[in-house]
Amino acid sequence: MQTMTIGDYKRQARQKLAGNWPTAVRLNAFPAALQFISTIVSVFLIIGVIIVIALALGDAHASNEINQAVKTSMDASDSINLQPGFLGSYGNRLSSFLMSIVIAMVSTGIYWASLDWLRGKKATVKFIDAFEGFNSNNILANFMLLLVMTLFKILWTCVLIIPGCIKVFSYSQTMFIYKDMVDKHGRENVPTSWTWYITASRRLMQGHKAQLFWLEVSFIGWYVLVALTFGIAWFWVLPYVNMTRAVFYDNLAGDAFK
Repeated sequence: MQTMTIGDYKRQARQKLAGNWPTAVRLNAFPAALQFISTIVSVFLIIGVIIVIALALGDAHASNEINQAVKTSMDASDSINLQPGFLGSYGNRLSSFLMSIVIAMVSTGIYWASLDWLRGKKATVKFIDAFEGFNSNNILANFMLLLVMTLFKILWTCVLIIPGCIKVFSYSQTMFIYKDMVDKHGRENVPTSWTWYITASRRLMQGHKAQLFWLEVSFIGWYVLVALTFGIAWFWVLPYVNMTRAVFYDNLAGDAFK
């Protein structure tokens, strides 16, 4: 492993993307589009709330209606029981959880394609490469690894918030490690325990979690740009972030798993 700074990781990512931005945008188009839509919806919600508050402040009747609506909502929450609406709320939470897994699976495909592109195993990447995690050979492992990681993170977060946040960084290299192990040994010859890859990531990240944390923090300025452009900048920021993550893993792992 070479000693690299946060600037080095980002510089190497930019060098790989230089002249290849259209290709990188296509690879990241699906999650970027979802995040763009989410940003637009959030902006409209915020604007709506501001308008409602402004109207309420200038109209005593409107203010009273808002207060009554909030009170009614809170009373309904207090008296809720096992009714269809209650079950529906849990159904929505389950749907949201499963959707987050699906998005994570797409992100994994992007990570894998970015890593191969970075290493020169792929001359270029395509939009369809983002869905490599749904390939019949990968879908079970991809889903189970993400599910187990998510459950571990939830359990750690239930203990304390900070340990849960730390585990996010500890487990961050799991999917990269799985890919390298399969590429090197073949799918039939790699460890079958899902926790093996999570443990390998945790060990790999010992002493490096703080650097990855600050690497992620260093993109805050770009996220501000995303907000200022109403989400449009996601189509360029996301490829940059994902390629930088691939550079981080490639340098950190070296030849340990490939």
